[in-house]
Amino acid sequence: MLLSIQLLLLIAGMFLDAISIYFIFLPLLIPIAMHFNWDLVWFGVIITMNMALGQFHPPLGVNLMVTCRMAGVSMESTVPWVLWMVAAMAGLVLAEAEACEQLRTTTAPARLGMRNTLPTGKCCTSYLRPGTYKLCTRS
Repeated sequence: MLLSIQLLLLIAGMFLDAISIYFIFLPLLIPIAMHFNWDLVWFGVIITMNMALGQFHPPLGVNLMVTCRMAGVSMESTVPWVLWMVAAMAGLVLAEAEACEQLRTTTAPARLGMRNTLPTGKCCTSYLRPGTYKLCTRS
């Protein structure tokens, strides 16, 4: 689900500016994030990174056009350098999404050395937000 949202935001970032994307998509995406118990701060970071990535990416590349104009260089001369930056940002976005998904679906608080002070027989099954735990009985 998170990867499909990222793809949607990447495509939207290619054609719209960030403020428009926030106004259009946040009322739709916040309830989805809350339903899946995603941390809203990290979700906001993922949204922002995807929009920044989309605005440097063709077909429009609004931020790329602005920086080329400010630097006084042609867009073609920046392609090798921009490809490295876009690849690094894409790698960060994918790694961040995977880390968020892993933390949500594993016993991350136990692996991070956090102790569950509730009665034995309960287990920590997902990492919701820092300091909050979703508990289940062991089977």
